[in-house]
Amino acid sequence: MNNEVLEKMLQFLNQLRCEEQDRKSSVQIPGLKEKEKETEMLLDECGKSIECLSLTDKQKIKMWIEKKEEFCYMQEQKAYCQGYVDCILILSGLGLLQPELSYNSFMDILNK
Repeated sequence: MNNEVLEKMLQFLNQLRCEEQDRKSSVQIPGLKEKEKETEMLLDECGKSIECLSLTDKQKIKMWIEKKEEFCYMQEQKAYCQGYVDCILILSGLGLLQPELSYNSFMDILNK
């Protein structure tokens, strides 16, 4: 049951995070867009350099890039979820949340 709750919560948070990136409450990290462009340019340059490698080495490097992207995404997801957990703890500590919420009520909220 815990995995189901976590999976539903992650789906909900990911949907929320991916919608309306230009909304007023969206966090803007200074320099992020520039770093993204630099990374894409470097990846393109590396792609050209990889062409001279053997097929086996190309596959290893491409696999490493994919794993690195997956790892970075998971780190991002963890930080995002941790932020939500911290907010919930703060709101709970301030007494602004209901002290008890049943599993069914929680799932109903997630499924809306």
